[in-house]
Amino acid sequence: MSHFSNTLRTLARDTGSDQSSLAARLRMNPSQLSRYFTGRAPVGPLVLEKILSVFPDDTHPALVRAYLLDQIPPGCRDRLSVQIGGAKSAKSAADGLSHLPHEARDALRFISTKCHERPVFDLVLSLSRLLRRDAS
Repeated sequence: MSHFSNTLRTLARDTGSDQSSLAARLRMNPSQLSRYFTGRAPVGPLVLEKILSVFPDDTHPALVRAYLLDQIPPGCRDRLSVQIGGAKSAKSAADGLSHLPHEARDALRFISTKCHERPVFDLVLSLSRLLRRDAS
């Protein structure tokens, strides 16, 4: 699954849009839009601009960031960080953390900005593995 497709699905859900209504607003074949939703088709710059045109402005940073992340080869992602300034509501919609207490949400967002650093990345993975073991 691509970063863009995950973000697109999340924002569509959060804005109450379904694929068929989005396809109509975009004047796009529903099958093609479905391929973008599932990550089976790459999104080019013109398609990105078209999709941005039907979403609120505060969601644009999340969509653009996801698009840019998909352009980075997987082997290079741990060497780069893509950060785009924008409204906090775009982050809330895209990261799925809006249900958490404010302090936890801010802490997780901060940690996510540091995950490109190898020690932080390793620590987060170790913590995740530990928590998953305890949950089972």
